[in-house]
Amino acid sequence: MTRRGLFVGMAAFATAVLLSFSAVSADHPDVFPVSVSVDAKAASASAARNAARIEGQHEAYTKLLDRLTLVRDHARLPPATDTVLDNAIKDFEVTNERHSSVRYLADYTFHFRADVIEQLLRSNNIPFAVTRSRPLVVLAVLETPKGPVLWDDPNPWRRAWANATLPQGLVPLLVPLGDIEDVTAIDGATADNGDNAHLQAISNNYGGADVLVTRATLAPPPSALQASGTDAPTAASGNASGGPAPSATASGSAGPSPPPAGAAAPETANVTSTRFVPGDPGAEQTFIASYTARPGESEQDFLARVVAGTADQVEDAWKQANIIDYSQSGVLVVSIPIDSLTGWIALRDRLEAMPSIQQVELLTLGRQDAQVALHYVGDSAQLRLALAQHNLDLSGSDPNWVLQRRTAAPPSSAAPQGAASSTPPSSAAPQNPAPSSSTASQNPAPQNPAPPQNSAP
Repeated sequence: MTRRGLFVGMAAFATAVLLSFSAVSADHPDVFPVSVSVDAKAASASAARNAARIEGQHEAYTKLLDRLTLVRDHARLPPATDTVLDNAIKDFEVTNERHSSVRYLADYTFHFRADVIEQLLRSNNIPFAVTRSRPLVVLAVLETPKGPVLWDDPNPWRRAWANATLPQGLVPLLVPLGDIEDVTAIDGATADNGDNAHLQAISNNYGGADVLVTRATLAPPPSALQASGTDAPTAASGNASGGPAPSATASGSAGPSPPPAGAAAPETANVTSTRFVPGDPGAEQTFIASYTARPGESEQDFLARVVAGTADQVEDAWKQANIIDYSQSGVLVVSIPIDSLTGWIALRDRLEAMPSIQQVELLTLGRQDAQVALHYVGDSAQLRLALAQHNLDLSGSDPNWVLQRRTAAPPSSAAPQGAASSTPPSSAAPQNPAPSSSTASQNPAPQNPAPPQNSAP
């Protein structure tokens, strides 16, 4: 290629970059759509359809605000008035419509205006978070006298997670299938011990997700202890290591078995849950809670309540750590390696999807990298955490920060070593409210020093 051709190519590339990179982040499409199912009856099909849409709008609005705010603030959320809904809902989609002359059923997805919802919450002094977490793979370990059990049956704790209707929150929770790849990656003992190499293996099975190891000790009711003549906690059959049962290995799936008919609820459930970031030892968060069965509550209903309480703990801790403080803001100058125009645009789109980034300002453009100023709200630790959720790694130190896509960690039999770059300051969540009928405590994840705020806009 001639120098002129190279110059023209670079000029065209620079122009495309400037045009694509000058936009200010406004929409957060992964957070603000809400899906609901509706079912309404009325005197006519059209009246039923209209009633269903109104019902769906209210339900979607409530779900969205619950998604963004802390449990302790749900009782004081602004009501869904007609004016609020008209301003907040941008559009909606309808699928799976079914109707008769008096009944209407459908699935709605409502798209809300981010700026309206955020301003509504700010004007009511309600803290909120809009950063979505990486998915979290749930490993439900049952603690038994024979050792921790994960894939073996019976494991009522894992069965409760498999049967749960998990919320559409900021922390997507994934319950693994328990197929041959899963049972090969990790077993009850290595999950219970938080073995980093095995956590990395199960994470790789689910696209590099974080991992939640939730350990439950179930104490049976006194009547069950008297009948069995023992005072030991609920036990599960299978090997002590929690590895796959022979039938699971042979079939390639360790799906939980159904509960026995008429099973009585355990008297108590003591749950210790730890969120791991595989490949980053020391970044754990631990949550502890105890639950007591209600009179007449079945095992299925009791454990469903415990699952919901555990999910709320994880969700609330994430929100606490990512609540945006609009009184804080900063500018961070980073160097971004460039490999192609397509790759650059993809990275731009990823940055623009982040609610905490208000503007991406291109400072200089070279053949191999670009200098970019990230204008953001909140503190720098939250910025770094938000970047990590979009699989973007920030490394280096002031003033030489580098932002690039995270590369998948290769499978290894040894625990990966942590990166040797500067890391953000502690922005650990304060203790979240205890679930109903339980006590809870939290050990926040230790975090490292963060990039300083270069200037305040």
